[in-house]
Amino acid sequence: MTSSATNVQRGLVHGPPAHGDSDAHDDDDDDDDDLVHVHTLQGVVLTLPDLSVVGVGHHPSLPSASTERHITQARAAVVASIGNMLDAELQSRAQMLHDNAAVLDAQERDVARAAGLLGRESARLAKEADGAARKLKEVGNVQNWAEVLERGFLVLEETTRPGGGEE
Repeated sequence: MTSSATNVQRGLVHGPPAHGDSDAHDDDDDDDDDLVHVHTLQGVVLTLPDLSVVGVGHHPSLPSASTERHITQARAAVVASIGNMLDAELQSRAQMLHDNAAVLDAQERDVARAAGLLGRESARLAKEADGAARKLKEVGNVQNWAEVLERGFLVLEETTRPGGGEE
């Protein structure tokens, strides 16, 4: 069985029946003899001119009309097949992009929420650090005051010793 007959059986391509091709699609409409029909996977029917009818005269070194018709039908089938293959691949990629966009949106919301929580925690810790610094400053002031008092007590002790601080 020829490749044209195989394509016709699959329902991909049909056009004017080739000589000796018993499996070819047979239409009663004679106006359709110079067209090739290509069915895509989406159900679209492409009607292309059959280029095999252009060269009516037959030269011995040129392919016969039926061979040209088979070539034209095969080309149309390949074009439709490649289109369907690329369309299916692009649809899966587009679906993947949409799915990934939804995931990225969810992650973006999560990051924004976490950034807000982090900002509040940062403000709370800054307030806590300021309070600790104030307390530390007070401790430093108390330490300075204690040192001043200690010096005063030492001076007082020296002056109150029997003998007036002299030995």
